Amino acid sequence: MAGKQSLACADNDGMVRIWDPETGQQRTLLEGRGVFWAVCPVTVAGDELLASAGGDGTVRIWHPGTGQQRTVLEGHRADVNDVCPVTMAGRQMLASAGDDGTVRIWDPEIGTCPLTVPTHYPPQATAWVAGALAIGLGAGILVIKPRAAGWP
Repeated sequence: MAGKQSLACADNDGMVRIWDPETGQQRTLLEGRGVFWAVCPVTVAGDELLASAGGDGTVRIWHPGTGQQRTVLEGHRADVNDVCPVTMAGRQMLASAGDDGTVRIWDPEIGTCPLTVPTHYPPQATAWVAGALAIGLGAGILVIKPRAAGWP
């Protein structure tokens, strides 16, 4: 939320709660379908938004101040376990890790998936570290430097 610190948490009750960490008061409630496994901040066209990983196989992008859903990214064929912001070609993108054995890189501004990374084990977690994407798998960690076709 503009100029204020917030804390967001995903829950298996189909809600994402946004809290004021100074007061402990709930600011916003985001209601979805099914379970949410993870949330992360994402900047889209200069707006500070929130992405959620869902048990319905979707990644949803929300406006944290109003609680309104802005975009639904569909492509995973099973639960989405995690989401994290990544930077590719100077643009903020979004990585999602799914039980379908893929990590998808999304362009949240236009809602497309320019890159899908298959994994041998279902990815459970993702983190963008020093220009590389770390993917936590049931059998270890995979670190890649993703590039979509036609991107520098």
